[in-house]
Amino acid sequence: EYDWVISAGQWDMIKQDTQRIGFDPHNAYQTVAQMEASGVKMEPVAQDKKRISPAAKFVEEQIKKGQIDFGGNPVISWMFANVRIDHDAQGNYGLNKKKSVGKIDGVLALCNAAYLYLNDAATAAKQTKSTYESAEWDALLGL
Repeated sequence: EYDWVISAGQWDMIKQDTQRIGFDPHNAYQTVAQMEASGVKMEPVAQDKKRISPAAKFVEEQIKKGQIDFGGNPVISWMFANVRIDHDAQGNYGLNKKKSVGKIDGVLALCNAAYLYLNDAATAAKQTKSTYESAEWDALLGL
């Protein structure tokens, strides 16, 4: 059923120089095990507000600045329209899949990628240049 996901992950690793793919660990381990067995590097990204909020805010900021352009893709536009946000008292927010009115998986995947990007950028600031700090990554994100 998910052979196409594994193939896409393999393609990204080779053709897009993807270092790893972030995933929501809830009920994903069978697919993740298959992805990793095929050579795709996977990293769990917890979807709690405290962790995903900086990534969601980054995505929102980049879209508002016109730095991320989906080229009028109707599917991702539909998914963004489906998103429902939950806020907490600390100013964090997360995407609420249960309250959303339809599929939001593409938006969640983008937030997962942003989470990895932001964490790599923070690590790079402390150590060396991140693999995501490249012209290719910036072009992919529209930066």
